Amino acid sequence: MSTEDEIIRKRLLIDGEGEGDDRRLTRLLKSFLRFCSASSEDPSERENMYQKLCITISQCEFSMNKMELIQNMNSQELTGYQHAFSDIEGKISQAHQQIAQSREDLQNARQIRKNRETYNALVKIIEEHPARQDTNW
Repeated sequence: MSTEDEIIRKRLLIDGEGEGDDRRLTRLLKSFLRFCSASSEDPSERENMYQKLCITISQCEFSMNKMELIQNMNSQELTGYQHAFSDIEGKISQAHQQIAQSREDLQNARQIRKNRETYNALVKIIEEHPARQDTNW
């Protein structure tokens, strides 16, 4: 079973994008070998074989150009994703810094509130007692 899987995997790797690149190249090779080994003196038959060979070469070149364009597009997308990733990382870092600053501000605000409550409680206690000048000590 594993050998079948390996064969399928190799075929998929060779086939490229599933457009029959391996078959096209095999057909090109066979056409070229037939063209070279043809001993026919009939010029129309040789011309026919030549035209088929040229068509197959054109298809291979087109496929190669297409794959090159796809590779360039993928490279550009990768660069774009890398920039987006670094931007998102920067924003996440800024958010963490803002969260840390907000926590610190919250702690300070809680301390200030606690101090005010303590101060207000002391003021109430002090106001309940008469001033020193009013007492005869």
